[in-house]
Amino acid sequence: MSGFLHSLARCGAARLCPNVIALVLVACAGKVHAQAAEASFSMPDGILYLDIVVNGKSAGQARKVDYRLGHYYLPAAILKEAGVKVEAPAHELVAVDLIPGVRVALDNATQRLMISVPPEWLPRQVVDMAQREPSSTQAASSTGLLMNYDAYLNNGPRGSSLSVWNEPRLFSAYGTLSSTGAWRRTLRGQDFGGGPGFMRYDTQWRYNDAATMRKYVAGDLITDTLADSSAVRMAGFQVGRNFATRPDLVTFPIPQFAGQAAVPTAVDLFINNYRMGSREVGPGPFTLQSMPYINGAGTATVVTRDALGREVSQEVSFYVSNDLLQPGLSDYSLSAGLLRRRYGLSSFDYGDLAASGVFRHGVTSDWTATGWAQGAAGFAAAGVGSNVQLGVYGVFSATVAASHAAAGKVGQSDAYAWRVRSPYTALMGQPAQGAANPSGYNAQAVNGGQWSLGYSYANQRFSVGVRRTHRDDGFANLGRYRSAGRLARQEDQATASLSMGRYGSLGMGWFDVDYGPGQRTRLLNLSYGIALGQGVSLYTSANREIGTGGYNAQLSLSISLGDGSSASASVSRDRDGRRSEQASYMRAAPLAGGVGWSLGASHNPGASVYRQAEINWRTQRFDLRSGVYGASGDLSQWAQLGGSVIAMDGAVYFSRPVTDAFALISTDGYAGVPVSFENQYVGDTDSSGHLLIPSVSSWYPAHFEINPVNLPADVKIPVAKTEAAIRDRSGLLLRFPVEKQRSAVFSALDASGRPIVPGSQVQADGRDVAWVGREGEVYLETLPANSLISVIPANGEPACRITLGPVPAQAGIFRLGPLTCL
Repeated sequence: MSGFLHSLARCGAARLCPNVIALVLVACAGKVHAQAAEASFSMPDGILYLDIVVNGKSAGQARKVDYRLGHYYLPAAILKEAGVKVEAPAHELVAVDLIPGVRVALDNATQRLMISVPPEWLPRQVVDMAQREPSSTQAASSTGLLMNYDAYLNNGPRGSSLSVWNEPRLFSAYGTLSSTGAWRRTLRGQDFGGGPGFMRYDTQWRYNDAATMRKYVAGDLITDTLADSSAVRMAGFQVGRNFATRPDLVTFPIPQFAGQAAVPTAVDLFINNYRMGSREVGPGPFTLQSMPYINGAGTATVVTRDALGREVSQEVSFYVSNDLLQPGLSDYSLSAGLLRRRYGLSSFDYGDLAASGVFRHGVTSDWTATGWAQGAAGFAAAGVGSNVQLGVYGVFSATVAASHAAAGKVGQSDAYAWRVRSPYTALMGQPAQGAANPSGYNAQAVNGGQWSLGYSYANQRFSVGVRRTHRDDGFANLGRYRSAGRLARQEDQATASLSMGRYGSLGMGWFDVDYGPGQRTRLLNLSYGIALGQGVSLYTSANREIGTGGYNAQLSLSISLGDGSSASASVSRDRDGRRSEQASYMRAAPLAGGVGWSLGASHNPGASVYRQAEINWRTQRFDLRSGVYGASGDLSQWAQLGGSVIAMDGAVYFSRPVTDAFALISTDGYAGVPVSFENQYVGDTDSSGHLLIPSVSSWYPAHFEINPVNLPADVKIPVAKTEAAIRDRSGLLLRFPVEKQRSAVFSALDASGRPIVPGSQVQADGRDVAWVGREGEVYLETLPANSLISVIPANGEPACRITLGPVPAQAGIFRLGPLTCL
């Protein structure tokens, strides 16, 4: 208004400008009319049903909104659900447009209440880029018997022998009972097999509870171990965690990447420039988590796009280590029983009662605590440790342990035996008469300690790892109990690798093991490999044992010839300077079945040329190998037959060796039905309608499918594909039922004898069963129980009924009619 008054002043008090006066009048009149219009069109109080949209995200349903005195009232519970911060009780109505920081607008055209809040108010969204979900498929097992076998026959100039390894296995939903052993017999000449007769190795019952990820083992077992403890064989009982029962579970911490969106946004995640996936996120803070499929350091790029297509990218460094456990996740194993002695030499030789346990727990995403304990009569040992992730700079580990052993319980080291001699003989460097323990065990109670430190780091191109373990002379673990063996006093190792892309990769290793005076081994190893293209690769390595002089070296060239064939040649040098050459050619037998072979020759100075040849025939029922090896005039022949015999579903089947789980497909006696496993054709059912799939990964939900193309037309398959998970070391019968059915084909005519209009509906037992085709043709896949059907003509004429009349009782497809619809 002041602008208009200034114009009036310029025109003067006596002489008014007509144009300015007109403008003033129009402006004043417009303002008055606008205010009047606003007052006349203001929205009256009342109840509205509106879609609540918060920061561009719709609730998806209309909500009741109370509009009073120009404000929008909603229950506090609905506002909290939408992410609006409200302190009021859930049932109280709150004027959303009066909340500080909130903006509200009504979109009359779409009946939406647009609410804008600060993004940080909204609840955090956790988005799994891999969309991993626990499978609803429960692992199962049928009941059956299995016998794995491996027979080996050898015939050479100095004798011949036969050995048969076997593993009978009884499996069911209650676990697996199995035993392993080998029968040996010398057929001619010298015995090289460790003595004739049968040798039992392990007999055990094993059950896994997938719901608790727990395993139960009774019988012969091997105790679980950590990096700083030892494993022993015993006969007893074991209970522990088994993460294998949950293939979908990621046990180690996975990286998470946080962000914030003001409106609904598309988010892309790239790991080391590889696109892991894209997801839609709502407004508010979000966290992306992804399985990066790498171990070590990496870089993640998070790219967000809004509705206008604007992109914002952010790079984040991360580190992944499978040495750690997810926060709150625990891993453990407890074993107790009689220690196994002379394994592989005696079938039943057990000693003292012993116990062993290990434990790991993810305290945080960067720290996993470990512990172990072992005990037996007169012996005890325990240790604790930690694995700590140093941000993106690798993982540091540290352990400490202590042990106590009564006299005569553990093997003694030379260093400790020296210390228990008398002071006089020790000073003179001579053993005291009777002071040494000829049994090799400690002559008195001993205590000892052990500690270790380690560090590892890896990225796409470089990796390094170092570790030192130190033990006192008196330290022992359960592996030394009642054993004259000794542990190294100190072990050092350092490894490193460097990937140089197309220029190959380098590797280095340093190993230093010290058992005491005069018993130290220090080894340096270097290696280099490069792919030369077209399936050709070159590899060379060299190692040197410090203090012994000389070195070992090898240079090899390998060529992939396609179709499973390859050739290689190498030359090597030992530490005494002697050189040898080798050459070989092989073609692997196809996994689905077929023939493979290999040929090889090597030459050492001062010796005849050593030759070997082998042929392999792989079938669905067995795996047969045979070959010859040796130098001229000293050739040996051998043959090996491996496979499995399975008793299941009332029949016996022969298969290749079954190492884990297997599936038996049944089509109710129909032969020649194609079967697919994980979308790959694996074979046709045999004359009894069965097909055995011998190599199935246990616990993993897999897809099985049959193709009914070869089945008769008068049968029906309710289920042609299924998903199943099989327990470890078990088998599962997957039955695809094939139902015989009575079908009919006929021509449907109206009352005047003309074919009923195509497209008409055919109903039986109150449901649609077929449609009328050209010339009134109808195909009924299953005949109704009362032989009466209804037809609803497509041209709008009244519905009518057809009586099918007598139909043969046996299964088949029958031609009826023509039939009139009345």
